[in-house]
Amino acid sequence: MSRRMSFVFPDRSVARLNKIKAEQELTSYTDVVRQALRIYEWALEANSEGKEFYVKNIDGTETKVDIFVSA
Repeated sequence: MSRRMSFVFPDRSVARLNKIKAEQELTSYTDVVRQALRIYEWALEANSEGKEFYVKNIDGTETKVDIFVSA
């Protein structure tokens, strides 16, 4: 089942959507949002399991990334 939804994005978010869509060679904004939701869902699940996120730098060092920062 599918459902049509409408969202209003500020200009900065639209620019980010356009950039991701172009860089990933996606055909629609729906594809961008679908992939983003998959990644976000995975990250939430990993976070709830107590897992931490790191980025491995070119020099081999790792930097912890706080994806879920409290407002």
